[in-house]
Amino acid sequence: TVSLVQKNIEENPKDVIVLAGVSGGGKTSTTFGIAMEHWSIYIDCSPTVGQYGNHAEVELRHIRTKQPKFEQYDQQEYAYHKLDTIILSRGLLLIKMITERKISTPKEWLFVQLQMNDYEIRKTLGSENYDHFTVIELIDMINAFLKVDYLTLIFDEAQILCRSQYGEYQGSSIEGKKWSLLQGYIAHLTQLPVTCLLAGTYMHMASGISLVTSVGKAPYLDAHIILKLPFLSRDDVLRNLDAVIDLTDVTPEIRDYLGHVLRGRPRNCASF
Repeated sequence: TVSLVQKNIEENPKDVIVLAGVSGGGKTSTTFGIAMEHWSIYIDCSPTVGQYGNHAEVELRHIRTKQPKFEQYDQQEYAYHKLDTIILSRGLLLIKMITERKISTPKEWLFVQLQMNDYEIRKTLGSENYDHFTVIELIDMINAFLKVDYLTLIFDEAQILCRSQYGEYQGSSIEGKKWSLLQGYIAHLTQLPVTCLLAGTYMHMASGISLVTSVGKAPYLDAHIILKLPFLSRDDVLRNLDAVIDLTDVTPEIRDYLGHVLRGRPRNCASF
């Protein structure tokens, strides 16, 4: 999966890649694999302080409090500004750490992102009243420093941004149709020199996946790619086990039992 996603990123820069699948299907490990190969901004969209630190908890709380209304474009811009702050704070920190020779590879930078707390920088940037053109200039500066055309942005647990508590957003070509924060913000990001990788649970990402047909219809936007990581069937499980374990002496009854017990989430099979 990592090699497939990486190939798509390299061949389709500036596209939005949606990596959707079941919980435990390997989405996060895939995003880590990409981040180890590309200079990336990794953001866990969890609304609480998660396993990998505080990435967006404060900003998402502010957006929930504001809960932008469909008719209030300034409120929607407020939400976009909050999320832009996270990207810019990490991008500027990346430049600082490379300049100070504290890191030298994307892999080292990923480990830093999973452990650091950049809230104070986000707070400072968030208080600045910069416009969209300033954001573009800063992203261009980060890209120039990294010697890339498009900065890779990874949004893990992206299904969170589909929730109604984060407000309603304009952007659809259908008059009056309301978008989720995920749809609105990705449309906002497609105006920047970035490549977006969204990873989320597809059963909760209906609006996220529909952005492929809604945002993607706009003539000024690039094509979108969807990759789905499904549940494993009984036969899938047995094929995986056969590939890594010698089951020659295992009885048919036990093989059948393993196939049924471990089916579903790929993580079950991997843990076994």
